[in-house]
Amino acid sequence: MEYMIQSFEKVNEFKFGMTQEQVAQVSGPADEEYYDDYTKTMEETRADCILEYPDGGQLAAISILKKGKPVINGISVFEKGGFEKLCALEEPVSGIGEAYLLFRKLGLCLGGYAKKRIPEGKILIVFSKDRAAFYETFIDV
Repeated sequence: MEYMIQSFEKVNEFKFGMTQEQVAQVSGPADEEYYDDYTKTMEETRADCILEYPDGGQLAAISILKKGKPVINGISVFEKGGFEKLCALEEPVSGIGEAYLLFRKLGLCLGGYAKKRIPEGKILIVFSKDRAAFYETFIDV
């Protein structure tokens, strides 16, 4: 599935700030729902992505898994050459753990392209402005 990203605003019909109920009205029921004790976040799986609601509140981040097709500014991120095009828009920051790259101005956290590999293979996390500080900490900047 293709996921059209508007930095800090939305991915497809999923707008940051929506509640789980609002997302369900737009997209139907989630495939799976669970609470992540580590991040204190309610998460729901929908096709090739995971929607995150910190403290059970409003949508703040969307993780697009490797089967998905994330597109930002006309760049298909997971396609051949996509990573290089993304880096031409903004130089990413690598954290201490070296597993993820942070694109601060684009509101993206990319896993699977840094020095360390991740279990998911590839993942692109799109986040709201309110969640930016969390991802700075997440990658150990």
